[in-house]
Amino acid sequence: MIWIVYDKNRYELNRSFAKLLEEKLKGVGLKSKLVFAENIKKRKNFPQIAIMRTEKIGVAQFLEKKGVIVCNNSKVSEICNDKFKTYQFLKSNHISVLDTWLYDENSKQQFPVVVKSRFGHGGREVFLARGLEELNGITKKYPNGGLICQQLADFGKDKRVYVVGNNIVVAMLRQNNKDFRANFSLGGTALEVVLTKQEKQLVEKVLNCLYFDFAGIDIIYKNSIPYINEIEDIVGCRMVYQNTKIDIAQKYIEHIKGINDMKKNGFIFLEGDKKILVSAPHAVEQTRDGVNKFAEPETALFAKILNQKGYPTIIKSENVGDDANYDLDSPYKTFLYDYCKNNKVKFVLDLHQLSAKREMHFCLGTGDDADRNLIGHKVLAQKIKEIATNCGFVCEINNPYKASSERTISGFCLTKNIPSMQLEINSKLVSSYYNATQFDDVASFLEQIIEVIEKEVCNENIVSL
Repeated sequence: MIWIVYDKNRYELNRSFAKLLEEKLKGVGLKSKLVFAENIKKRKNFPQIAIMRTEKIGVAQFLEKKGVIVCNNSKVSEICNDKFKTYQFLKSNHISVLDTWLYDENSKQQFPVVVKSRFGHGGREVFLARGLEELNGITKKYPNGGLICQQLADFGKDKRVYVVGNNIVVAMLRQNNKDFRANFSLGGTALEVVLTKQEKQLVEKVLNCLYFDFAGIDIIYKNSIPYINEIEDIVGCRMVYQNTKIDIAQKYIEHIKGINDMKKNGFIFLEGDKKILVSAPHAVEQTRDGVNKFAEPETALFAKILNQKGYPTIIKSENVGDDANYDLDSPYKTFLYDYCKNNKVKFVLDLHQLSAKREMHFCLGTGDDADRNLIGHKVLAQKIKEIATNCGFVCEINNPYKASSERTISGFCLTKNIPSMQLEINSKLVSSYYNATQFDDVASFLEQIIEVIEKEVCNENIVSL
């Protein structure tokens, strides 16, 4: 079951698109239900996936806590539905934006200046103040504040870039000769265009920082130089249908179907904005050559903790008669590789659990004595071992497991030229079965080492709010 979540006001304005989503979901064999955001917390049963068409951040967060895959996720909702938070996020990640500041009646303004509601949509709460009198007229409409100011961009021109599954689908040039705002809904014209190299690189920098299921990224210009302006979390697409042959709702629903199929294959994926992927392929019982093998459930918990720090995470959630860390033909491995390729992931950290009978606390599987799975980052193994020692843990490298076979996640990554490491955690440290008391210590250790990995393999520092 897929939920399509609207708040009641937005639904009244967008009944036709809600209906279109329902039809597209039915067309790919998925059942759907229209649910209003105002009523969600009263519900007892929840879907696998929720398509969010409301900016109510609390609803997205509530659903995520219930284990629902939310599209777009709550982090996107929190950042992109607040224009000032969007500016802060982009600025902190060194993405080109025009100067933007919170309106302060006591500060001297330079005119002309663009004045916006922090939480407005569709350009209807964006104003141009050419002088103090116009500015005062605007601010009187907002006695409770919530306004931001921005440098004036080139008049009446921008580009909206539509993104599905963090991939660029189409770019639309919007122009308005009668208004400084280029919005199609305000009378602007729209034309499908190809992004310049500079524009594409600018958008890709945004995609490197956030994961979008379906969104619009807006580019504006100052002296013909492109800047990111805003990001539409709940993006409209009327101009795509009226000016192109692209069925963008179909592309979005095919993306949703891919997520649903992933769950059928017995794993879940949690988005993250960083470039290290965390994997937990044995989080549930697995079947190898017809024999069931024990689950390593704490790896799922650790993977989710690291996901909260911004690291994308893939976790085995159901045994469907497979072993993702052994089977050569594995949907888990296929998804992992496709995600790494499409999102420029720079390292895979694959989590496992050691038998409590083992003497060591951790084992780092790097492929062999030459640390071939690390692909040029040989220093990592020794750095992580030193951290373990400093934390009072015993850490071995390639003893007892090397992760040398291409059947393993780490060995598979080597065949795809993706640096990786298999990290085995002794169950006696973390499993309730052994009355373990060091779960928090291990979680802290993992947070330390993934930061070390990030510094080693990532050239760009991604800043999260």
